[in-house]
Amino acid sequence: MSTKVAKFLSTLELQDTKLAHWGVKGMRWGIRRSDAELARASGESTDAIRARETLTSIQKSRSLATASDADLNHLVNRINLEKRYADINPSTATKGHNAIKTLLKAGDTMNKAISFANSDAGRLLASALGTKSRGRHARR
Repeated sequence: MSTKVAKFLSTLELQDTKLAHWGVKGMRWGIRRSDAELARASGESTDAIRARETLTSIQKSRSLATASDADLNHLVNRINLEKRYADINPSTATKGHNAIKTLLKAGDTMNKAISFANSDAGRLLASALGTKSRGRHARR
């Protein structure tokens, strides 16, 4: 480095800074990548890319005629595999959703039982069994 450049850099206090490249290796200015290239860069498998491209072509044309038999078989197999995997490994959101559904079903069953106990048929059954109905609206 020449002394003039070194003096200039020392006045700016830039000698210890590093130059970092934030682009993508092999990237060229002004060249846009296709969806398939971006998907590959994100780590998506070629099978997933093929299934997604088949699905988008079917959705765009609104007809199955645009896809070959092999592409349709691949898409259906991919969807089935993803569903089977989701059944085996439910996410925490799915687990929470299922727990809430179970609680709501139990609450619904309790409400129906209470409504029945407070109905005329429930009171008749309670008197036949020799027990008293304890509901809020029970007759005394």
